[in-house]
Amino acid sequence: MTMTQDITSHFDEATETLLSAYKTAHHISKSDFIKQEVGGLGRGTG
Repeated sequence: MTMTQDITSHFDEATETLLSAYKTAHHISKSDFIKQEVGGLGRGTG
């Protein structure tokens, strides 16, 4: 897989509920949240 390929994420219902609340509170989209978390994995913040 290259960096240019799309990544698809699937969450269970409980995770979707938590993610929805987080997105609302932080005014962030689901894709931006995933990019932020994936980007932080190498820095120990994800």
